[in-house]
Amino acid sequence: QDLRREAASRGAAVRRAFDRTTEVANGLGSAWILGLMFLIVGDVLGRALSGAIFRVTGVAVNLSIQGTPELVKLSIVGIVFLQVAHTLRHGRHVRSTLLVDRLRPWLREALTLVAHLVGAALCALIVWSSWDNMVRGWRIGEFEGEGALRVPVAPSRTIVIVGTALLGLQFARLALGNLRSLVSRAGRTRWTRA
Repeated sequence: QDLRREAASRGAAVRRAFDRTTEVANGLGSAWILGLMFLIVGDVLGRALSGAIFRVTGVAVNLSIQGTPELVKLSIVGIVFLQVAHTLRHGRHVRSTLLVDRLRPWLREALTLVAHLVGAALCALIVWSSWDNMVRGWRIGEFEGEGALRVPVAPSRTIVIVGTALLGLQFARLALGNLRSLVSRAGRTRWTRA
């Protein structure tokens, strides 16, 4: 009995730590969006001011923020992968339920289990297949962009791997919940029929 209680306590602590990790990643993604917003607005204002100065004085100046397109391009990927596990945990992905809602509850649960297992497997494949590129990016110092701003790609590749790993773990966690529900449902059905 004490071993069960201790195992349950450890399991709850692991779940809380995982939930906190996805919340922190989601918060970092949100803060990143806010920073991008300021960057893009600053770039647009700089371009507008450059045009106004040219029209008034005839002097060409460039007050735009150099490298904004490269930073935005790499940032979008990072933001998505920082927030995707949290989104899945809260069931906020777009989902079509036209067919699923017509199924019996146990079949709906079974299909959801399969979907979560496929999601976990795909995430594991993405992490596995992306690992070498991420390591190579750090090792050779790979950059995106030319000229004024060169942005290292290894950090965004690392975020993709970490975010995908978190997503895969969240899929596995949901699959475990589906399996428990199916086993519980089967147990109730067996006792009811007896």
